[in-house]
Amino acid sequence: MSKLDYIEFYGGSEGTQFVVHANKYTKEEVIDLFVSEYDYLFDANGKNSLRKPTINDIYDARCRFYIRAPDSCIEFEGEPCYSFCGNERGSFPVYVIDLASLEGY
Repeated sequence: MSKLDYIEFYGGSEGTQFVVHANKYTKEEVIDLFVSEYDYLFDANGKNSLRKPTINDIYDARCRFYIRAPDSCIEFEGEPCYSFCGNERGSFPVYVIDLASLEGY
């Protein structure tokens, strides 16, 4: 099983994503982790505040660890990294929350 529990992905134009190993956490636990990690962004009076995610804000994807970063991860230039992928060898299911989808509620 992967050593990854959860991680923050920075996708440039895609924005920031909270990625959680789906075999280790339920979607309800993902929401609790998210709120715990981003508690400083939940200010109902602030301009940059987020709403609390719901189960509907979580989507499924696949991820894997790459010894050498794929071309799509240009910021790592051949360094090891986790990245989204298809259903390929070494991949595992993850839950994803896009922070941008929680802004401006």
